[in-house]
Amino acid sequence: MFRVIIADDHYLIREGIKKIFEYSRNYIIIGEASNGDEAMHLIDQYSCDLLISDISMPNGMDGLDLSIKVKRKYKEIKIILLTMFTDESYIFNAIKVNVDGMISKDSLHTEIFLQLNQIMNGQKYFLGKTPAELELFLKALNQSGDKFSDVLKTLTKREISVFKLIGEGFSSVEIANKLFIDKRTVDSHRTHIMGKLNIKSLPELILKSSELFKK
Repeated sequence: MFRVIIADDHYLIREGIKKIFEYSRNYIIIGEASNGDEAMHLIDQYSCDLLISDISMPNGMDGLDLSIKVKRKYKEIKIILLTMFTDESYIFNAIKVNVDGMISKDSLHTEIFLQLNQIMNGQKYFLGKTPAELELFLKALNQSGDKFSDVLKTLTKREISVFKLIGEGFSSVEIANKLFIDKRTVDSHRTHIMGKLNIKSLPELILKSSELFKK
């Protein structure tokens, strides 16, 4: 039986998901969280096979940040992101952080059991996109990665070190301690990195770092 943890900031969504799984013989929900930090704590505490998470949660880590951390620590855990949005940029970002599937909340009741088995068997499912469409996303992702690698050459060695640690989920204080520099220096490096790479937000910075420095 597959062990499942769910994460969503809306109580009613969590209750709905639990109701869907109530009579399943193959899946059991072992924990629920209202934000990414709670979910990460549960995953560290208990062994699970599948994480089902909202892509956007307001407090702490969102679904993308959570996926980065989970995949880095527990590569074997499958991740499905739930979304209210069908914009292709969400699919693109989900593929970038190596999640295994994305399902619309609007069609959750009808889609989830149709797709869970294929996802647990190593296949991908993203809002009903065909394999050919997903191949185009992967091609675009690889092309953007090549361009971004060229931009990386503009960073100093110290900025690269800070950039890598940001992608690993360390705070400015933790990075300062690791590199034996002041926190304000770390924040300054982060500002310079974001300026050089035209990055507008911390989540985007984490995604870019994960993309470049993934093992």
